[in-house]
Amino acid sequence: MYETYSPSVQDAVLSSLLSIAKHAEGAIWLIKQNLIDFVLSSFSCTSFYVRKRAVKFFSNSVPLWTSSKFSSIPQKEVLNKSTR
Repeated sequence: MYETYSPSVQDAVLSSLLSIAKHAEGAIWLIKQNLIDFVLSSFSCTSFYVRKRAVKFFSNSVPLWTSSKFSSIPQKEVLNKSTR
């Protein structure tokens, strides 16, 4: 699925994805780019810090994605913005 990256690179990428996931447009983009699989693959990393960051990604992002803030934004509007 994904190549093996050094733990420091993988941790930095996860940190960036966590920042992107905080915004509705970013969350949609992550899903469209299939980067959620990258986060899931991080659970198999031998580095404790990478696994910890992956857990943080899901524990912080999923509640945001299901909040009223995200559900109040029409998905068509967000998808139209992301395809421009």
